[in-house]
Amino acid sequence: MAEMNAQMKATAGSGPKLTGVSHHSWWRIGVRSALTFAFLMTCGIPLVGFWYWSYSATIQHEFEEVRERHLLLARNLGAALDRYHSDLISAFEVYSTGIAKGHDVTFSRTLFRNLNFRNVCVFEADSGRLKQAFLTQDTPCPDMLAQGRFRAFSKMVDGKGDTIAMSPVAHDPDKTTVICFVRKLDGNLIVGTIGTDYFRSLASRINFGRKGRAAIVDQTGRVLAHPLPDWEKAATDLTKVSAVQRMLAGESGVAQFYSPALKGDMIAGFTGATKAGWGVMVPQPVAELESAGLRVSQSGMVVLLIGLAMAGSFATFFTVLLARPVNEVAAAAQRMSRGETGTRIEPEVLHQPIRELSDLAMSFNHMADQVETAHAEERKLRIDAEQADLSKSRFVAVMSHEIRTPMNGLIGMAQLLRKTTLDPQQKLYTEKLIDSGKGLMNVLNDVLDFSQIEAGYLEIEKERFDPRETVATVCELLKPEAEQNGTELIIQADPALNHKIESDPHRVQQILVNLIGNAVKFTHRGKVTIALGPTETASGSGTGRYRITIKDTGVGIPENAHDLIFRDFAQADSSMRRTFGGTGLGLAICKRLVAALDGEIDFSSRLGVGSEFWFELDINASQKH
Repeated sequence: MAEMNAQMKATAGSGPKLTGVSHHSWWRIGVRSALTFAFLMTCGIPLVGFWYWSYSATIQHEFEEVRERHLLLARNLGAALDRYHSDLISAFEVYSTGIAKGHDVTFSRTLFRNLNFRNVCVFEADSGRLKQAFLTQDTPCPDMLAQGRFRAFSKMVDGKGDTIAMSPVAHDPDKTTVICFVRKLDGNLIVGTIGTDYFRSLASRINFGRKGRAAIVDQTGRVLAHPLPDWEKAATDLTKVSAVQRMLAGESGVAQFYSPALKGDMIAGFTGATKAGWGVMVPQPVAELESAGLRVSQSGMVVLLIGLAMAGSFATFFTVLLARPVNEVAAAAQRMSRGETGTRIEPEVLHQPIRELSDLAMSFNHMADQVETAHAEERKLRIDAEQADLSKSRFVAVMSHEIRTPMNGLIGMAQLLRKTTLDPQQKLYTEKLIDSGKGLMNVLNDVLDFSQIEAGYLEIEKERFDPRETVATVCELLKPEAEQNGTELIIQADPALNHKIESDPHRVQQILVNLIGNAVKFTHRGKVTIALGPTETASGSGTGRYRITIKDTGVGIPENAHDLIFRDFAQADSSMRRTFGGTGLGLAICKRLVAALDGEIDFSSRLGVGSEFWFELDINASQKH
C-alpha cells in the first residue's frame, strides 16, 4: 500500500507523461517535412525516370541508327570500289593485250584519264629499260626503273603468267601516293600507275556531323583516303585498329574502338569484301552521338525542375493545410502530459475542412474530458486510500503496542512460575508457554516495526560507534539458540583496522538480529561467520563504505525464489514457514532499514550449500549529508 501511495504521489506531482517516445531520435521528422518529401518523391521519381529513359532511349536510338546507316554506307562504298577495281583491271588488260599484239591503243586515252591513270609505262622485262610510254603528260615514265621498284614489280608478277597484279599504296618519286598495276606479257613489264584522287572524292561524299567522313585502306591496312589529310599523304598504317583488322580478315559489321588521332571513342561501320582487298570504314565519334542524348537530357532536366517546382508548391500548400491541425493536437497533448488537464483544441481547428483531422481534434477533446474526470476520481480515491492506509497503520501500531504490554506480563509471570516447584509435566508446559510467548512477541515486534516504517514514523539517530561491539552483543543474544542447533558463531574482524562508523547503532543491531537470527535458524550443525570491516577503497581513508557479511552453511535458497526474498510477507518456500515459523517480514524490514541508513543490501545463495547476506553503510555519514 505504501508503494502504491508513493507511486500515486509521484504521479500527482509530475502529471501524466508520454512513455516510449524518444525526443532525440535523429530520424524523426515533422509532418510538413514528411508531406513535402512525399510530394517531391511522388512527382520526382516518375520525372527522373522519364528523364533517364528519354536520355537512354535517345542514345540507344542514335547508336542503332548509326549501326544501320554506317554499315549501309560502308557496303555501298565497297560496291563502288568493286566497280572501280573491275574497270581498272579491264582497261589495263585491254591496253596491255593491245600492246602485245601491236594494236593502236591511243583510242583508250580518255577512258584511262577517267579512271585516274597517271601513266602507263612499258619496260623490258629483263632489264627494266623503258620501251613505250602512255599518258605521260602529267607524270612521265622513267627511262630506267629504279632497282628497288624493278625488283618489287618483277616479284609481283613472277610465276603468275600474264595475270595482272596490284601493289599496295606507295609513293612516286614526287611523293604522290599511288597504286601500281603490273603485268608481264611477251617479255614486257607493263606498269600502270593510278592516283588516289578517286578514293578521296569517294570518301568525301560521306559527310555527317563534325567529323563524319569515310576512311579507305588498301589490302595491307594503309590509308588510301582518310578525314585527316596528313594520314593520306603518309599512307598511315592502321592495322592496329580492331575494325581494320577485321576488314583485312574479310569481315563486315559495326565496331567501337579508340582513335588515338581523334583522342576519343569511335563507332564505325566497315566492310572488307571488295575484290581488290580494299577496306571501307565509316567512323563517327561517340561523343557526337552522346551530344544528341545530352540535348535531350537538358530538355528533360528542364521538365524535371519545373515538375519539382510545381510539386514543391503543391506540397507547401497542403502541408500548411494538414500540418497545423496535427501540430495543434501534438501541442495540446504535450500540455496535457505536463498536467494541464484543462487543455482543449480551439474551435477553428475543430471546423477545419479535412474531415479526418477535424475528427482527430474532436476525439482529443473528448479524451481530455475523460482524462480530467478520471483525474478527479483518482484524486478522490488517492485521498481515501491515504486516509485508510494511515488509519490502518495507526491501528496496527496501537494494537501491536497494546498487545505487547499484556504479553510482557504473561511472559514475565510464566518465567516466575518456572522458578516455583513444578513437576516435570508442569515444567514442560511452562517452557512451552514461555517459548510461545516469545515467538508471539517477535511477531508483534516485526509488525510494529513494519507499520512504523510504512507510516513514515521511523526515526534515525546517527552517532559514532564500533560495529564489532554491536555484532558481539547480537551473537550473545543468539548464542543459546545457536548452541541448541549445534551451530558455531564466528566473528571475523581485523583489529588493525579502524572500525568506527557513523550510523544508527540501534537500527544496525535490529538488522543484525534479523540476518544473524535467520542464519542461525536455517543452519543445523554448521557454522555462521560474521565478517566485518571497511572495504578496500575505504581502508585507512576514514571515508567510504563499511561492509558486514553474514555467511552460513545452512539449507540455502532455491534460485527461483531469489526475487521473493526482500518482499513483504514472503519466504523462499511455504514449507519453511511451517518448519521454521516467522512472518516473512524480517528481510523486508532489513531492506527498508538499510535504505533509510543510505546503504545497500544483497545476498547470494545455493540450495543445500548455504547463503551469504551482506550490507554496506557509509563510514562517515555526515560527509554525505
